[in-house]
Amino acid sequence: MSSFPVEYQDWLLLIITFGFFAIVILPFYLTGLPTPAARKLGQHLQAKLLAFYTLAFVANFVFLLLVLAILPDWNVGQYFEWVGIGLAEIGVHLNVFASSGLILFAFFLLFIMRERIKILLGIENQVLVRFSMKDVYACCGLGTSERPIEVYVFKVEELSASSIMKTNDLFVELSLASNERVRTRVHKSAGSGAVLKECLQLNFDPTEEEDKLHITCRSQDLLGSSEIGSLELSSTDVKSIIEMDDVQQFKLFPQGKIWLSIVYVDEEEDDGVYRNGETWKWRRLLNAC
Repeated sequence: MSSFPVEYQDWLLLIITFGFFAIVILPFYLTGLPTPAARKLGQHLQAKLLAFYTLAFVANFVFLLLVLAILPDWNVGQYFEWVGIGLAEIGVHLNVFASSGLILFAFFLLFIMRERIKILLGIENQVLVRFSMKDVYACCGLGTSERPIEVYVFKVEELSASSIMKTNDLFVELSLASNERVRTRVHKSAGSGAVLKECLQLNFDPTEEEDKLHITCRSQDLLGSSEIGSLELSSTDVKSIIEMDDVQQFKLFPQGKIWLSIVYVDEEEDDGVYRNGETWKWRRLLNAC
């Protein structure tokens, strides 16, 4: 063994050391496996954990002594000295590792809970970052699945008053994914409801299941506006409304009703029928009322 390279001896001892740590966690690892036999063995070892660790320590120590006796450039004292140096190095850098890991974990929590945090802050209908991988794909010429949609807001009713001093100056605001918020015109002194008959256009991606369409009824004030009713539609809801192709009624929170429809926007043919087969006769009738 005198010609056995020192580097290989070091790697052999390193593998044996990590093998010792693997044996320490073996009972708990077996319990988490999907195989029934492995789980049963893990539970049996955990029931006799003291005996298992005692036997494992004796067997590992004897095996380590045999290996150190064979290796020409190592002895027991050197091995435990280098184990101590390794643990000391880990302890010195543990603070840095823990700080970096904590920061990464905090960013991970913020990312997976971003929607709940926005709801908690009351800004669930506001877009904080107007960028996604879809924009990268579009820039690279890979195309996008977004399609323009048109939301037809027919009327709102039974809204509560934003102030006891004056009637509502009503308008409706829409927010969807990375779109800029769009609004209807302000209907002065509308009160609890108004017939709006206005169309607002947005970009909609049918493949994005997490996108939500936020519809907010607001009353215009002197220096801002106040919310008096809201509605949240999921991507599935939007697609269902598009398939229905008719004006539908929805309840607002905390009070009120809104009538609207949603269709895809396509170029109109000479006969008045859109390329996707949708007709707008019902809209013309409503606007004529």
